[in-house]
Amino acid sequence: MDDMTWRNCMDSEIFRNYVFAETAKEKANIKSAEQIADENLEIMNNFEEFQNHVNGSLKLKDTFKKLQTLFLTNEKYAATVDPLFVEGILLLKFD
Repeated sequence: MDDMTWRNCMDSEIFRNYVFAETAKEKANIKSAEQIADENLEIMNNFEEFQNHVNGSLKLKDTFKKLQTLFLTNEKYAATVDPLFVEGILLLKFD
């Protein structure tokens, strides 16, 4: 867009309002480093609680151990499952 076209666009009040609104939306969607760190900390705490819950139940512990083994030994099957789920199962540590 050349300088002349840009000046003509900025002369339009509707266009200026549109640009202002879009810029405000973009700024609202940007998360601060602190917000991201807080979200990550919450995720880690939730995962730790889940892991403790699994370790507290023999049935759950056995089931998740079997899933870990299955995902580690059968890549073809693991590829059919949501990769984030597989990663979460593989992250579990058992007592």
